[in-house]
Amino acid sequence: MKLFKKFGLLATTTVATVMFGCMAYGMEQTGSSTSQATVEFGSANRIVWQLADDSNFSSITRQSGSNGKNTAERIYGGKKTFNDLQSGKSFWVRYKTENDADWRESIEIVTAPKFASGSKLSETGCAVGSATLGWDEASGATSYEVISNNVVLATTPTTSATININTSTEVKVYAMRKSSSNYVAKNSNYLSLSGVKPVPGKISKVKYDGTNSSGINIKWDSIQGADGYEMQYCTYKGKGKTIVDRTNWYNYTYASISKPKRILYRVKARAYVKIAGQKFYGEWSPEKYVCKDLNYEDVKLKSASTRKSNRISVSWNKMSGAKKYVVYMAKDNAAGFKKIKTTKKRAIVVTKFKGRKLSTNTSYYFRVIAVGKAGKKKFKTPKDLSKGGTLYRYYY
Repeated sequence: MKLFKKFGLLATTTVATVMFGCMAYGMEQTGSSTSQATVEFGSANRIVWQLADDSNFSSITRQSGSNGKNTAERIYGGKKTFNDLQSGKSFWVRYKTENDADWRESIEIVTAPKFASGSKLSETGCAVGSATLGWDEASGATSYEVISNNVVLATTPTTSATININTSTEVKVYAMRKSSSNYVAKNSNYLSLSGVKPVPGKISKVKYDGTNSSGINIKWDSIQGADGYEMQYCTYKGKGKTIVDRTNWYNYTYASISKPKRILYRVKARAYVKIAGQKFYGEWSPEKYVCKDLNYEDVKLKSASTRKSNRISVSWNKMSGAKKYVVYMAKDNAAGFKKIKTTKKRAIVVTKFKGRKLSTNTSYYFRVIAVGKAGKKKFKTPKDLSKGGTLYRYYY
């Protein structure tokens, strides 16, 4: 029993020394800026310390005490902040208590690096679902953190990174320096870039949008984030490929086949973004086959009337690949068109409409549709337009 009591007393005394004495558990860096580093010394409140530029402490820059004497210094709360340090740099700290004969193990502490004035962040390339960035180096940085919408997208030791994004976004890059004890000093300042974007999405389809003085008009739906579009057209055989670039904001999603021939064309479109003068393209849309509306400029009307009857001659130019032509007629340009003839010829003479003779001082309208085959592709020319006029006796 006596031995047991002495052991218990000894144990209790030892614990009290650890908890309440001047013994420090060790050092840990807990804070930093571009010019500061904060170190905690455990429970120590009086220590002797030294700060050096190297781990061997051959170049001591600061130490506790004064007048060149390395004496103990009171540490309030077991914490000390070293000020006026160089940014993006490593320093080494060691310490001992007043009761220690030797220095305790040193640690590396670091300050946050900073970007030089005028440093830039830029997008250098992109792909589907990703963007590649590059930036100027921050002196002393061991790594960089790329963040968007408060989410870390990449951490890299180099001055470039490829990040995964689906839409245009703002990106921030922070410079960091990591110590051998895994403390990371990160500058609160950063480089930022808005409008970082991936390759635009695929245009779902292109549509025929009429024939006019511009030619055969094509349109498509806009793609988010696109800087422009390209439409490609060629003959149905794939010859004569031509690219039409669209970058004007007011007609981004429209393009025309100018001065079209009476043939079948293949068209498709794609969106692109422009980075540092280079275009990065989305996928091509599915191809669509289109041809001009013959009624715009290829259908001619002429009076063929005699003294005994009113007649209208309707003629048209040949459509390549056409097997037949279907002619429609109406008294109203907007409605009421009735098929009056299917022919392989390129002209007809009309004397009646709906069983009645043609009347003078009456307007009649015609639509001619070519039906045929180009290669293996069947087609019908559009019938959005019509050709019409007023019939007068003896001339039209």
